[in-house]
Amino acid sequence: MDKCRIEDIAQIAEVSRAAFYFHFPTKDDVLLELLLQGEAPVSAAIEALSERAPLEDLLNAITDSMADFWQGEPRLVLDVFSVTLRRTAVVTDREAVEVRALVGQRFRSAAERGELSPLVPSEALADFFLLSCMATMASWTTSAIMPLKDMLRGMSLLFLNGARGVTSPAPPPAPPPPAKGKKG
Repeated sequence: MDKCRIEDIAQIAEVSRAAFYFHFPTKDDVLLELLLQGEAPVSAAIEALSERAPLEDLLNAITDSMADFWQGEPRLVLDVFSVTLRRTAVVTDREAVEVRALVGQRFRSAAERGELSPLVPSEALADFFLLSCMATMASWTTSAIMPLKDMLRGMSLLFLNGARGVTSPAPPPAPPPPAKGKKG
């Protein structure tokens, strides 16, 4: 994307340069629009599930819809997420980002059902899961050794097994104090 010029984008889109700038102030804004388009099927997949759907079904719906959208755009994945990280300030209002709000709500319900560990707030776990999805897709673009859907599902299982609502293990015992030896 760095080498791509506004003129190139306008020519491919069959619009004038002025028309491009009317809709998008920068190339980054084009990528952010693509991210928004990619969130629509994720939101739809979440909303298609029952509110009481098991957490694993929710994670599979999220990752499968992400994979379906991004599988055909591997070259743009890194550009989109790079722009997202550069241009997006930390949003404290979870409701401002539809996917983040939906995942947070579903994770809260899963926590109430005991499907998530209470060690970390469910909203923070939702953010962690979405960031893990982003990191997995970025990794996939550099080394697509397996289909994106399989890679995302694998990450999802790793996440789920680490965040599942189980009793936390007791902390390890403290090490014994160092032995006091005689100075010789």
